[in-house]
Amino acid sequence: MHAELKGLGDISETLFLPFYARVIESRSQRPILKDPAAEALADAFLPLFYHSERPLYRHFSRGKMNPLMVKALVLRTRYFDQLTRHYLQRFPQGQVVSLGVGLDTRFSRCDNGQATWVELDLPPVMALRAQLFESAPRTTRLTQSVLEHLWFEALPPCSVPRLFLAEGLFMYLPETELFELLNAMQTAFTESELVCEMASHYFVKNWGWVIRNILQNHFHMRDQAAFHSGLGSAQELEKRVAGLKVLDEWSYLDEKQELKMLSWLRLIPLIRRFMWSLHSRF
Repeated sequence: MHAELKGLGDISETLFLPFYARVIESRSQRPILKDPAAEALADAFLPLFYHSERPLYRHFSRGKMNPLMVKALVLRTRYFDQLTRHYLQRFPQGQVVSLGVGLDTRFSRCDNGQATWVELDLPPVMALRAQLFESAPRTTRLTQSVLEHLWFEALPPCSVPRLFLAEGLFMYLPETELFELLNAMQTAFTESELVCEMASHYFVKNWGWVIRNILQNHFHMRDQAAFHSGLGSAQELEKRVAGLKVLDEWSYLDEKQELKMLSWLRLIPLIRRFMWSLHSRF
């Protein structure tokens, strides 16, 4: 397997963070999530990254990340996996739509042999996926920006409500365009479900420089690799997207067994929601 990196944008390069978090966790002694597919793909990147001129790629060639970041990213992935499996139990022939799919390998972990899957991302990302992933059964690849609503019409037919996944995506989008997208989805996909991660509006406004510093100085990502959108509460999401109903909220800090002494921070709402995920129905 050979991979070439061409034209990945500033934000698209963030796809390597959750990918390598899964690889590192999967290879650990007591993993909370196993991802053999990601482990195999990581081997394809090693020679390419090791000799790259980009500090970002050389960083990943070492196969190391902050342990707390790894744990948080993998816990998020596990939560999205759990909701995907629960959806497929209710709708075995449903459709799972991954918005900003990146190097996601959820199909290999969650497919039930009946559902259809849709992978959507920008052209350079989808070109990379085409090099790395064989065509999976019942899977459609869409090469578009999530903000271009033309993809609505490109989805394969589905007789039951769909499940839309936006893992590590929405905080990177301009806020006005993000809520235009969500309101358009509310109109087009009534009764479908959305699982998305959001950043706290307070955090983006007052502490966004921390994320920018981590992405741009530690990982050597470029200028646009920063958070641009925030949300104050589940109630705000319901207010800004009329008709949407939040079914569940989840934070890394809810995972008491894995985060142990840090989990008490979940009792402080502002901290619990600095980065959190929401499961909603349109």
